[in-house]
Amino acid sequence: MPYQKIASERLATYDGNTIVKHAYKNHITDFHISIIGTIFKVLPDDTIGIPHQRFIVKLPRSEQTVLIVHNLDYGERMHLQEGDVIKITGEYVWNQHGGLMHLTHRDPNRKFEPGSARIIEEIHDNPQPTVSPPRQHVNPYRRW
Repeated sequence: MPYQKIASERLATYDGNTIVKHAYKNHITDFHISIIGTIFKVLPDDTIGIPHQRFIVKLPRSEQTVLIVHNLDYGERMHLQEGDVIKITGEYVWNQHGGLMHLTHRDPNRKFEPGSARIIEEIHDNPQPTVSPPRQHVNPYRRW
């Protein structure tokens, strides 16, 4: 089975995507989640007020899209191209167009969970998924 097909199947069943699809159908809003999808369209920045980078992500095996509004005062500009696969963590807000995600950056006031957005390079560049080494268990009750 070609790698791209395996990757596509993995993305289509990603739990965050399933939850967002359910939330959209049932008008559920305002919760923190991670999604993985493909950059469908890169939009011009929103420059009114706080500048935001804007782009649309299409969820795999779905017609649903999610607008991403990424605050450029707190998050770095991402160099995106249509077709890039990206993982985004932030707050999902329902709307009739598929929803939007914001708070995709760290919150300097620490009122919200930290968000993140990154291109998943291994889908494009590496035929094997990147595996992080297991963390060493540290006993918090051990005294040094």
